[in-house]
Amino acid sequence: MEQQRAARAHLHQRSRLALGYGNAGLGNAVDGRRVPGTYAYHCSIHPFMHGKVRVPIKVSPASGSTSTVFTITLASTSQTGYSFDVQKKVQPSGPWTFWKTGVTSLSVTFHHTSAGSWRFRSRLHKNGSTATSGWSPTKMVTIS
Repeated sequence: MEQQRAARAHLHQRSRLALGYGNAGLGNAVDGRRVPGTYAYHCSIHPFMHGKVRVPIKVSPASGSTSTVFTITLASTSQTGYSFDVQKKVQPSGPWTFWKTGVTSLSVTFHHTSAGSWRFRSRLHKNGSTATSGWSPTKMVTIS
């Protein structure tokens, strides 16, 4: 049992390059909870063991009418010393644009008076620094 724990510990080292988290479980962020974004990990003992963990945002509901208010959840708990950047994109081929930056709340809301579809993604941003996670996988809302 102790050997298994030790083996897992060395496999799950997040890259210190981006945010300086040090050792952390896969898909976990600063305080041990999953925070949307893309995070590199590597094994300091076995250089061939590396990859990325992609943690998605949550969107609720996924579809609605022009009177629907959509909630985009960025984290389950506050992240001291960090904020979120959120981008949106009009489907099918609009460019990604910064929608919200420096967000410290756990969620943001979206409402639009026209029918259409929008994609959202977020990343964790270390305050006072240019360090960020990669962008989270996208989620789409559809308004009809």
